[in-house]
Amino acid sequence: RKSTRMAAAAAVPAEDQGAYAVDCEFIQVAGHGGELQKVVCSIGVVDDRLEKILYARVKKPMGSVVMDDSFVRTRGGLNPDWDKGIHIFVANNLLKAFCEQGGLLVGWQLESDLKALGLTEAGVLAADAEGHPPYGRRMGLPIGTPAHPVDANIVELTDVYRTAEHGAKCTLAEAYTAVFTRTMSAHDAADDAAMTMELYRYWRDAGSPDRISIAVAFHVVNAHTFAPDRRSELLWRFLRPTRRDRDVVIERDDGENVFQLKFRRLADRDAFVTELRRRVREDGPPHGVWWGQEVPGEPQGSVQVNCGAFRIHLFEQLR
Repeated sequence: RKSTRMAAAAAVPAEDQGAYAVDCEFIQVAGHGGELQKVVCSIGVVDDRLEKILYARVKKPMGSVVMDDSFVRTRGGLNPDWDKGIHIFVANNLLKAFCEQGGLLVGWQLESDLKALGLTEAGVLAADAEGHPPYGRRMGLPIGTPAHPVDANIVELTDVYRTAEHGAKCTLAEAYTAVFTRTMSAHDAADDAAMTMELYRYWRDAGSPDRISIAVAFHVVNAHTFAPDRRSELLWRFLRPTRRDRDVVIERDDGENVFQLKFRRLADRDAFVTELRRRVREDGPPHGVWWGQEVPGEPQGSVQVNCGAFRIHLFEQLR
């Protein structure tokens, strides 16, 4: 049956099908048995004419207890009334209707959205890039029921948009900025779905290639050469990111010498360095810490700073 589905789907060119970009936002809840699960709290659907088909809140499962909603409250600005909204079946039935009409579902890490929408088998298959050629597509994913079978054909854009240096995955915002040389202020699931659809149209109009390379880099802060027996103190007093930075930085600590922070956006690293300078200026002198002269380092374009009790190295790392 799978081969029949794939053949039927492949017989219709992608550009002749309606396409619908889907994006969901999530919260973490505890179910009746206390198990933690990620559930959809809002969904956005945008068609290939960039028309917003749906943006709605999705109510959490009845009787579940919210354990973590910090991301959607701070990023999306949603009020924490998670019992309000449409039932998840409403969203599911809309997507099924699109698929029955031959529509493509387009996403960025769509497997996560499908699983959270309760379409678990389709979500598992959506994650399997090698098992569903051509690359970037998954054909004939089951999203219906035994009584009413429905198959979905999807386009997974994280297959296609990869970093130029190592072919690694990048974020939706990074791909969008690199392709269109502009940023989009995405505040909710509908905004993310619109960005996803623009990237889909760019890929489709380019002939649906297997790969579109994105030139991106990490903007790195390396702290090293700590004063003896003071590493932990200096990290907590000066170098640890604040809570609000946690979503924009990757923290790596070798436990011995190097403490590294990797930012995806230069603006976020600049903001961290500004905050670090403030901490050093206000609290540094009593602890033998100051902001020294910035001198060129290696690789070219990097900067070294002697802060007394530790040293800082700022550089770019191609991805």
